[in-house]
Amino acid sequence: MATRRKPLRKKTKTRKRSPRVAPPRPSRPGYRFRGTKPEPDSGRRSAATQRAILGAAARLVRRQGYNRVTIEAIAAEAGAGKQTIYRWWKTKPALFADLLGESALREPKPGRESRTGALPARLIRLLNALAREIASPLRAQIYAGLMAEAAADPAIAATVESRLIGGHADRLIMVLKQGRSRGKIRRNADVKMAAEQLIAALWFRTLVGGRKATGRFVGRLVAQALRGLGR
Repeated sequence: MATRRKPLRKKTKTRKRSPRVAPPRPSRPGYRFRGTKPEPDSGRRSAATQRAILGAAARLVRRQGYNRVTIEAIAAEAGAGKQTIYRWWKTKPALFADLLGESALREPKPGRESRTGALPARLIRLLNALAREIASPLRAQIYAGLMAEAAADPAIAATVESRLIGGHADRLIMVLKQGRSRGKIRRNADVKMAAEQLIAALWFRTLVGGRKATGRFVGRLVAQALRGLGR
């Protein structure tokens, strides 16, 4: 008796799924392929947030004075978190030192200061720029507040010296050193002390005495300093 053979099943071919390949990343910054979402620029966003915080701090000082401004008020005015502010600035004086430093960034750097011109004229030019900066009502309030806090806190004093005074002093020192190398002042003259005395005289007249540092005053100040440094 013959046995029935089972019918053979047809083998079905299974299609292999090709692995998904991620689209190539753009080689040029700012370029993106069609259909892809742009990547957020965290650096640009951070810079914009910092500018907003500094701008808020300046507005609050104009409205209510330096002493009444708090980090909480700055955060509310800028629409930023308090922790965001503390991530960039550990203290209120550090924040306001950076706010004042914004103007210093527009001043010529020490290496770019012109090497031409008479020594008195170059010193007068630098001191007049500092006098204009201190004379601003907004900056005068912040300077006065920072100096009061610096008198009681060495850490704040170091911040003020490094971020605010240091740049102006460096420019004056550079010019005085060049004058010393050309024989315009004594070879053993202490140019660092001379620069600090020039800055202190401007600060005292404007912030403590409440008087304007006129061009005539700056000229007399430079003339007297050079007489003391003369050969």
